[in-house]
Amino acid sequence: MTVAARYDGFLLDMNGTFMFGQDRFGPQQTYSGTYEELGGSMLSAVEVQRIVSRAIDFLLDRYVHPDFEDDFPSVREAFQDNPATDTLPASETQLLMRVLAEHECGAVPPAYADWLCDTSRTHWLGLITNICSPKDRWLDQFARDGIDGVFSASVWSSDGRSIKPSAVLFEEILAAWPGSRDRLAMVGDSPRCDIAGAQRVGLATILVGNTDHAGIQPTHRYQSILEIPTRHERGPSPSLDVRAPAD
Repeated sequence: MTVAARYDGFLLDMNGTFMFGQDRFGPQQTYSGTYEELGGSMLSAVEVQRIVSRAIDFLLDRYVHPDFEDDFPSVREAFQDNPATDTLPASETQLLMRVLAEHECGAVPPAYADWLCDTSRTHWLGLITNICSPKDRWLDQFARDGIDGVFSASVWSSDGRSIKPSAVLFEEILAAWPGSRDRLAMVGDSPRCDIAGAQRVGLATILVGNTDHAGIQPTHRYQSILEIPTRHERGPSPSLDVRAPAD
């Protein structure tokens, strides 16, 4: 039985699965250039670099720590942790948050956008993704890349305080899934966040890419979602509304 016939729906991770060029962080990044492009002028380049870098480090340190799996801080909290922002006007902190979001967001290559659009015509698609910044920047990017209508349900970690592999996020999106769990598969590039997280709630898994993690074995494996055989192999299940609007 093909993957297309075995599952009526797919949950998809975003970064590294169908969006690329994200998380442009590190000392080589010129955050001040982004700040100026967004209209900032109050802070020096050195100040912007120092403040944004500290906020990113604050978030990344907690991202890999199990204690923060269901208590992950917001981007606003990351900036408030820095004494250098105590005297800044709220509008300036908001601008620095936008700088971080610009560097966190990537883009969806045309081939991946085509795969998502094609697959959404035959299968229910859900999005479950870890991001630090508010989702608005990504929703704008989805519209630019032509995929703003492909997901029937979506869960963004920055809407709450849980991050994958927390079962909280998986149970949240499963509440929107209209079928049986054995007819739904999680697709992602992270063994720890995507595969192990989905396995906690009893889902089949599809790992894409070359990353391995000891003790974590997916149900299926492909180099990319473009290799998953779903296109034009089956009609939509009569029991599912695969054209349900995205939330």
